[in-house]
Amino acid sequence: MSGFGQKLKALRLAKNLKQAELGEMIGISASAVGMYEQGRRIPDRRTLLKICRFFDVTENYFQDKEALGKAAAQYTDLDVLLEDMKEFLAGQEAFYAKGKRLSKEERIQLGLAFEVAAAVCLKNIK
Repeated sequence: MSGFGQKLKALRLAKNLKQAELGEMIGISASAVGMYEQGRRIPDRRTLLKICRFFDVTENYFQDKEALGKAAAQYTDLDVLLEDMKEFLAGQEAFYAKGKRLSKEERIQLGLAFEVAAAVCLKNIK
C-alpha cells in the first residue's frame, strides 16, 4: 500500500465509510477507491482535488510525491489547470494566506489573479 493509499484509507475509516460510500460521495467507483488505497492506481488531478475537498485536507497532507507528481503531470493545457485551480480555491472552506483565512470572495479573486498572471505570461511567449 502506498503512502497515499494508507492515508486515504485512514481518512475513510475515520469517517466510518465503506469504499462504495466514499466513491459515491466523490463520484468514483468503489473499485477505484480500493485501487487507490492499495496503491495500484493514483487519482487524476480532478479526483485528487475532490478527495482533498471531501476530507478537508491539502494535497500536501498525502505527501506521496511520486503519486502526486504523476497526477500533476497530466496538465498539458494551462486552461485546464487554471479552471481546476479556480474551482479548488472557490470550494475550499479553510484556505489561508499569510495566516489570514480567506473569504469565498477572496478565494475567487485569487483564482482570477492566477488567470490574469497566466495571460500576461502567455502574451510574452512568442
